[in-house]
Amino acid sequence: RYDEDRLWREFSRAKDALFAKSKAERDKRDRDAAQAKSVKEGLISQMRSLANTSDFKAARDQARALSDAFFAAGSAGREDNQRLKEQFSSAKQTLFDAINRDRERKQAEWQQRKREKLQNVEEAIRRTNDSIYRTDDAIRNAYSRLQEQSMRPQPSFTHPHYWDIIRKQ
Repeated sequence: RYDEDRLWREFSRAKDALFAKSKAERDKRDRDAAQAKSVKEGLISQMRSLANTSDFKAARDQARALSDAFFAAGSAGREDNQRLKEQFSSAKQTLFDAINRDRERKQAEWQQRKREKLQNVEEAIRRTNDSIYRTDDAIRNAYSRLQEQSMRPQPSFTHPHYWDIIRKQ
């Protein structure tokens, strides 16, 4: 009886020590999970705020850093891990959608500027062609007038008004 009581006390002490150690580890794991959950929720909030920025290049770099920090934060527990991961992915996707919309907007603006430049060049070419046509027409008219003048009978050098006639021609 004495040995049984002694063995039972030793077993109970060992069992209590094991349970205490197990509870301490479980409590530490729960504290770590709560801390990871808090960190991950903060990172999700930061990721969501990046979608409202206008500097998407810096936002993309910050998103990479936030992703690294999110996965380095550790486990938030079975129940919360998947939900937090989905929220983070959703916030990240919202940012990338905003980046894509901004890129498409900039691309459309660039194409519009190129169309406007092309129209300006085409207008300049049209004006240049019009100017060439008018100049060519003026040259032809001047040449025709010269030919007409050369066909007129020339006054005699001895004519008393010779110089007046030449000046008028």
